[in-house]
Amino acid sequence: MVALRACVYASTFIGFLLIYFPYAIGQTDRGSLALGPLRYVAIPLFVIGAIVALRCVYDFIRIGRGTPAPFDPPRALVAQGWYRWVRNPMYIGGLMLLLGHVVWWSSIGTAVYTALYCVATASFVVFYEEPTLKRKFGAPYERYMREVPRWIPRRPRDGAVQ
Repeated sequence: MVALRACVYASTFIGFLLIYFPYAIGQTDRGSLALGPLRYVAIPLFVIGAIVALRCVYDFIRIGRGTPAPFDPPRALVAQGWYRWVRNPMYIGGLMLLLGHVVWWSSIGTAVYTALYCVATASFVVFYEEPTLKRKFGAPYERYMREVPRWIPRRPRDGAVQ
């Protein structure tokens, strides 16, 4: 049942916020950046972003026994997989998907949407997610915060949270 809930949430979040809305914006604002053949750089951004986001959903199901949704969060701290390298890989995967839209559509509108996503995500992480996880998981999460960076991936140190 957790897997079904996670798939519904992920497909809704990824589907609307990271695929449909930027697609709709790109359709109305197509070519405003005029990138020409460079638009094909978008393909690896789409693929890598999707792989990262979907792997994070899988880790939330398998390790955390929950979903990425704030109203149905993991029951266990997820500090493995991509989460071993950076605390917010799902949002980074989402950013890669959105950057793919910016490049593919050559769109100033999708660039603005992507910037708003970054501000909203950073605010959500700092003001809601981290305080909530500190309360829920206590010392293990505080240790995880000290050892794993929020946004820029870093190779885990020996003995780091696993």
